Amino acid sequence: PDHRYLYVNSRAWPEGCVVSDPLQPPPIAEEIELRVLDLKTMKEAKRALRAHRAYTPSEEFNFIFLDVSRDFVASGAEDRHGYIWDRHYDICLAKLRHDDVVNSVAFSPAEQELLLTACADSTIKVWRSPRTARLLHGEKPRLRRRLFSC
Repeated sequence: PDHRYLYVNSRAWPEGCVVSDPLQPPPIAEEIELRVLDLKTMKEAKRALRAHRAYTPSEEFNFIFLDVSRDFVASGAEDRHGYIWDRHYDICLAKLRHDDVVNSVAFSPAEQELLLTACADSTIKVWRSPRTARLLHGEKPRLRRRLFSC
C-alpha cells in the first residue's frame, strides 16, 4: 500500500548450512516465515510473521502467494489454511480453513476486509469481515467477534 515495504514468504535451511550439491539440498524448514524488507533502508524491517506451515520437501517446490492491504497481510499455506495478520501489530488475526493447500490469496482493491483464497483443489473462497457482511445485508453494526468468515 505505501510501497515502502516488501513482504516475502520464505522457508529457511538449517542455520550455517552450505549447499555443496544443488541436486541434494538440505532439509528445509516446515515453518513459513513471512519476512518484511524496508525498501528505503534495504534492511529487514521487523521480525518475521509466523503461523503457517509447508511440507513440500527441499527437492520439490510449491508456490504460496501472499497479498498486502493497508492494514492486513494475508498468505496461504500447505497446512490447508489461509492466514491474515495485522500489518501494524504483527499478530495473526484469522486462520481460514480449506480442504487442500492454499496457494494464493488476494484482497479486494476496493475493500480490504474482503479476501479471496485459492486452493489446490480448484476452489476459491470469498471471506468477509463481519462488519462488511452486515453492511452488505443492511444490518446495524454489532460487536466484533471474528475478523473474517466465509
